[in-house]
Amino acid sequence: MRTGIGERVIVIGGGNTAIDSARTSVRLGADVTLMYRRSREEMPANPEEIEGAEQEGVKFLFLAQPVEVVLDAQGRACGVKYARMQLGEADASGRRRPEPVPGSETVLQADTVLAAIGQKPALDCLYEEDEECPLEATRWRTLAANPDTLQTAIPYVFTGGDMFTGPNLVIAAIGGGRKAARSIHHYLSSGQVPVQPDLLHGLLDYTLFKDVENVDPKRRTAMPYICNLDERTQCFDEVEGTITEAEAIYEANRCLRCGLTCYDRDYPVQEKASGPLLTSGADGTARGK
Repeated sequence: MRTGIGERVIVIGGGNTAIDSARTSVRLGADVTLMYRRSREEMPANPEEIEGAEQEGVKFLFLAQPVEVVLDAQGRACGVKYARMQLGEADASGRRRPEPVPGSETVLQADTVLAAIGQKPALDCLYEEDEECPLEATRWRTLAANPDTLQTAIPYVFTGGDMFTGPNLVIAAIGGGRKAARSIHHYLSSGQVPVQPDLLHGLLDYTLFKDVENVDPKRRTAMPYICNLDERTQCFDEVEGTITEAEAIYEANRCLRCGLTCYDRDYPVQEKASGPLLTSGADGTARGK
């Protein structure tokens, strides 16, 4: 198969987009190496995606920091120079900061280099040539705003979603939209945007429990593969199938630890004439009612 990507592909990144790029390149007939500057345990990609890529033959080069793309005489990529990394102290994200190992730079040959190292909002549309815009950008190239109201430096302009947080989940964008809508309502109604006094800025402590008394962990149902390994790397057909009805019921009865929604470990079992009245939560565990 002639695809133009060559026989050797290097994908730089550790997220789901990097994994998608690597698995796609495998299906196009390439020998693929995924280069990531942290360890496997710190990859933000979904674990099942990482395992799927590994099964399909993607090679992983961890603790490797790209330094530059090496070009040939025609100006085309022919490799990536990278430095070996070692994990130092934890940074603001809670992950150990990768630090280069002195003298460890080397070159990995490639025909195509794919960078999948994150996304940033395009702010160019906000600025006219030779004209200053009062909207402020952060060092992550997102719009600066009050985190409680999402009001920017222009009082009547509000932000939200990836434009404010950077790449994030859909539910975060929905929450930002609701918060901005509240702020806009107050601004149009009174010209002021009050901050709610009971805003939640962290997780609820009482929901952060690792074990539930009298509840044993249940193994998650594995998704079945529609085709075998050799077949799935030769085409772009769907890889995963669906679980059975019995498996779906089993999954629905597993506790998802959603934050004491259906289980109260501090709720006393009340004895009645006919004995304790018990109810069964979604985790399959009876509790006092």
